[in-house]
Amino acid sequence: MLIASLTLAIMLSGLPGAVANASAAEYPEFIEWTGTRTALVHPAGDLMLTLTINGYEVKHYRGTGHLIQPGGGDEDTVVFSRKGLVTYALTGEALSLFGYDDEQEYFKGTGFKCGQDLTGDGIPDVVIALRWGQYFKSLFAYSLGKSIRKLGVIDCFPCGSVHVNRIGVAGDRAILLIIRDGTFAYWHYAAMETRGYGPEIALRYRDGAFQFSNALIKATAPTLQQLQGMSDSFHSGTEYYWATKDNREGHPLPPPKLFLKMLDLIYQGHGDSAKKLFDLTWPRNYPGKDLFLREFLERLSASPYWKDVRSLNGKKLGWAVNIQ
Repeated sequence: MLIASLTLAIMLSGLPGAVANASAAEYPEFIEWTGTRTALVHPAGDLMLTLTINGYEVKHYRGTGHLIQPGGGDEDTVVFSRKGLVTYALTGEALSLFGYDDEQEYFKGTGFKCGQDLTGDGIPDVVIALRWGQYFKSLFAYSLGKSIRKLGVIDCFPCGSVHVNRIGVAGDRAILLIIRDGTFAYWHYAAMETRGYGPEIALRYRDGAFQFSNALIKATAPTLQQLQGMSDSFHSGTEYYWATKDNREGHPLPPPKLFLKMLDLIYQGHGDSAKKLFDLTWPRNYPGKDLFLREFLERLSASPYWKDVRSLNGKKLGWAVNIQ
């Protein structure tokens, strides 16, 4: 098995089509190879599945080691071939074919089938997920037409879930890809409460890229009575958080459920409701209110989707500008 792995690494290392991500240290997080090669041997490791999609043979191996740099052993490899020629290969720490029936542990209820048209152009597509345990780090999307075309890479770490849904918009056959924005995962003092969590983001492929969609916006904002009910629930059984002191001049910490709900409201287009909820919930005469809001907004503005979210809310996030 080791010999086969090393043979493959040596064969690919001299090819101009071999590409590793530049942020890697000793071993890259993922490696891509593109080209046409007849002599590519099967990777070492276990062949998990073989699929045939639009004339392509797609094979998923486990325990292959790195394709280009010898060593490792726990990595996965997905190989695409057509008419006996290998045209593309991807190696990563842990890969899964998005929408394949045997991957229900990770893709339960996605509604997407491997090889389904994702973009609406009538050509079957394949999405490969690079995982970290049960979370997703990146999604690699490919179109399997006359040649393999890379649609893009979606960074979604740490994302606890990925969903896809077809939407009916005036003949638009594109599929809506829904991920979670993990910007606040493991944030601050709420590591356990926020791991794998994030507000939902809708992406649709158009103009050559996966772009933010307003499809998840909710037309109706919560009423003041509903916001008050949320606020009351955040105080029930959460005295620990309000009483806890951290190293920020002894300021109290609000329960994570408060800012997580604020995020949901903001990403649904109701930034003004998020601020009302915050004002209703923060105890009167408690210090640190503005400090916490500044830290919250600093983190929020680090999201790769911040410009889209800000545009979605418009003047409803005017208070955010004043705080910053």
